[in-house]
Amino acid sequence: MQLADPAPPAQLQALLEEFHIQPGELELEITEGALIRDVDTAVERLAALRALGVAIALDDFGVGYSAMSYLSQLPFDTLKIDKSFVFAFGVERPALAIATAIVALAKALDKRVVAEGVETPEQAALLQGLGVDELQGYLFGKPQTAAELEASLAVTPQASRTAL
Repeated sequence: MQLADPAPPAQLQALLEEFHIQPGELELEITEGALIRDVDTAVERLAALRALGVAIALDDFGVGYSAMSYLSQLPFDTLKIDKSFVFAFGVERPALAIATAIVALAKALDKRVVAEGVETPEQAALLQGLGVDELQGYLFGKPQTAAELEASLAVTPQASRTAL
């Protein structure tokens, strides 16, 4: 989806209705680089998407422009800490300081915080200690195709009985 294109909110509304997706059940991730090109248009499009009940996550925060001036203007719900900071914990001293600052900034703006690239229990514990709301990464699961996900979620009658 391109933020410069005025059609996506209407197209998305049609898809939400077609697939019976309720407000709050969909979150779109927008990279900060996509926002910098035309902040005024981005604000307008994101506001239209949020009016549909779609949540907006600002992805890869801290690795691009990270202009603080636009954060108060943008209608978004979640700030995502880029995996490059998580990978650098214990390797590069500034990584933890930057992650801490991102969490503090998000909390001050009343936004959710998600950390990407969590691969170890130590990283998870550190991020939870910082107040990160949600963790993503290989520690919890590897990327899967739709067929793999469907197979892993399939419940057989035998499995249901043994789980009781």
